[in-house]
Amino acid sequence: MSTITILQISASVFIWLTVLFFILKSFRNQRDPYDLGLRHLRNNRYEDAVASFSKAIKNDPSNINAYDNRAKAFIQLGLLDKALEDAEMVINDYPESNLGYRMRSRVQKSLGDKEALEKDLNLAVDIEPQTAEEYQRRISAYTELNQIENAIKDTTHLIDIMDIKKSWNYQQRGMLYAKNNELDKAIQDLDEAYQRSIGERQRSQILQSRFSLLVKNNQLDKALKDADELIYINPNQSIGYLFRAKIYQAQKDHELVIQDLERAIHIDPSNKVIFLALGISYSALSKFELAIGSYSEYIKYDPNLAVAYNSRAWAKPHVKDYYGSLVDAKKAIALDGSASLYFGTQGQAKWLMKDYEGALEDFKHALELDDKDVHSLEVAIALLKLDKQDKAISLWQEATSEDAEFQSAEAYQEKYRFAPPFYEAMQDLEKLAQNSD
Repeated sequence: MSTITILQISASVFIWLTVLFFILKSFRNQRDPYDLGLRHLRNNRYEDAVASFSKAIKNDPSNINAYDNRAKAFIQLGLLDKALEDAEMVINDYPESNLGYRMRSRVQKSLGDKEALEKDLNLAVDIEPQTAEEYQRRISAYTELNQIENAIKDTTHLIDIMDIKKSWNYQQRGMLYAKNNELDKAIQDLDEAYQRSIGERQRSQILQSRFSLLVKNNQLDKALKDADELIYINPNQSIGYLFRAKIYQAQKDHELVIQDLERAIHIDPSNKVIFLALGISYSALSKFELAIGSYSEYIKYDPNLAVAYNSRAWAKPHVKDYYGSLVDAKKAIALDGSASLYFGTQGQAKWLMKDYEGALEDFKHALELDDKDVHSLEVAIALLKLDKQDKAISLWQEATSEDAEFQSAEAYQEKYRFAPPFYEAMQDLEKLAQNSD
């Protein structure tokens, strides 16, 4: 027999033995009620899981993991009393283990008994005070219970006492500080987390979290660096460009905003929300046709967002599409009748169409919804056109007083960008008010 033939036979024997091994292993697992119970639990077959774990317990009453997993299945079935019985059995028969308290804490969580949940997690930690996993479970529970100070204490214990100075621990504590509105401490921990991070995915997650906190803390220059770093790490993902555009928008550099948003939409055409941001920047640059186009693209994607219709309604008068503005404003109000600005937009459209009575009604309703100075100003402009000059001047003076949002027509225009005819009427009223002093 040749060497080649012997090798072929050996290879065939090896393959068949391997197949036989996995068949026997699979058969054994199928017959092992505990392993079968785990399979049922993973596949959400909870009644079958209970039956299998019950068989496993009958075969080996000391298998506390079978009790643990059966209790999990009971909870999923809503049989909390049964789950509690399993937990109590493990607590009574195995007092040296903290598993029973962990089991019972899950039941207490399902029952909504926060005090009992915290008590059991404390007992679990007391039994195994050197186990990081127990602290981590308690941190998760404290976070869910909104006991942020306690969660921070446990995370600090892991870092300082147990000397577990991993990136994740600093990241976790940083986000807890953020929940507690301690932004400086949160950013400091995320700095440490970033220094200890491994891999682009983890660094990207930390940068995204830190970016949000830096923006909230008004540290825009540092936030801009994080956005640049995100782009460097993931140049083919849109998130970094979106973040950087947010900073440019805060800095009112709308040309750069548009550049980054266009890159983002090129990378991720499915992210239609970008069109809303593009519309805002186009409007700021008085590129109203492009703004209207961007809002229209978004509305194709989501025809039920009121703010998109209102934004388009606000842009249309700048291209003298007053009727189109009125139609969009009505749609915005139909979707959300609680927003004062939408009635202001509708009022402006009516005013531009010389329906001054209708405009006055809308402006007054906007003022009722939200006592903003801009709505007082709008009412004044409508009154001016209705030959109620004295009332118009009086409201103008209120809307531009020292305590008001702005003190001039120019300042209001810079913020709200009214249609040119409406702004001209504002300037006329401003002159009348100045001459009346």
